[in-house]
Amino acid sequence: MDIRTTISFVGPVITIGIVGVLFGVLQFLAARRGGSLRENFVAGGWVIALEILFAASIFSGIIVNILMTPHNVPVDWTPILIWGPLLGALGVAAFVMACRGVGRNLPIHPAPASQKG
Repeated sequence: MDIRTTISFVGPVITIGIVGVLFGVLQFLAARRGGSLRENFVAGGWVIALEILFAASIFSGIIVNILMTPHNVPVDWTPILIWGPLLGALGVAAFVMACRGVGRNLPIHPAPASQKG
């Protein structure tokens, strides 16, 4: 098995890892607002999940392309240098939209009486 085949097999594992990291970040942000990702977001939850999967697939695609480029014949870094930042920005935008979706769907809890002036 050559290195290109190995990298191709590792691509889905990279996607799963990035999905876990992004959901972990969203859970942390939700916990700071007093909520949880396991709450019932109705249809908004599916939108958030699809945005995370989209962002993770873009990020893993960029990583796989970076790993594969040195093994291409001839080596050409132009596509990853052009498309990498553009697709990365698209992935970040999808993640930011998911963060906003979580923030929009969480209940806003009033401040405890001890914190009121």
